[in-house]
Amino acid sequence: DGGGHDIAAGARVPKERIGEFLSKLNEIFGKQLKK
Repeated sequence: DGGGHDIAAGARVPKERIGEFLSKLNEIFGKQLKK
């Protein structure tokens, strides 16, 4: 078991794509927060 809580999530992101990953997360979270 990985621990965390019932709705926890994880991700494995290659170092060379971390910037792209974080940008996408910011986009998704921004849309959610505007609701």
